[in-house]
Amino acid sequence: MGKALEIFVNANRQHWDYNDFQMPKPLYNKSGRKDQIAYSFAPFHGAVKRLIDNEKLDLNDEIVQACLGYHIQQGIFGHMIDKLKLFLKANESKLKDVKDFVASGGVASNITLRVMLDEALKSTSIERTSYPSPALCTDLSLIHISEPT
Repeated sequence: MGKALEIFVNANRQHWDYNDFQMPKPLYNKSGRKDQIAYSFAPFHGAVKRLIDNEKLDLNDEIVQACLGYHIQQGIFGHMIDKLKLFLKANESKLKDVKDFVASGGVASNITLRVMLDEALKSTSIERTSYPSPALCTDLSLIHISEPT
């Protein structure tokens, strides 16, 4: 998520619960797609467009902006994390000695994602997460699991 969105959403926490905008869970509910280790972000675009149209959302309203931005961010990051955890589970035997997770690049500059990753990875074999300073993150994102040393 963009830095400006993260800053705006976090500065307007009081509006996060204005509405419970439902975001999709891509690749979860169709036969042949369950437990697929793949990302799909197009459903978020469609869901937001439908929300705007069906709910007649006023996108000039900062309360709507903050709430919708929060739910978009949570939905996309949740999707990324769910797929990461699915990958870890599917490769459990190969990764049994891997204890470190490193996220870098543009996406890793997002503090919200870092917090969500830290929390989500507690239920896995990963013991430590590492991130460079947000100022060092670039627009080219990379998330990988480090090999044990």
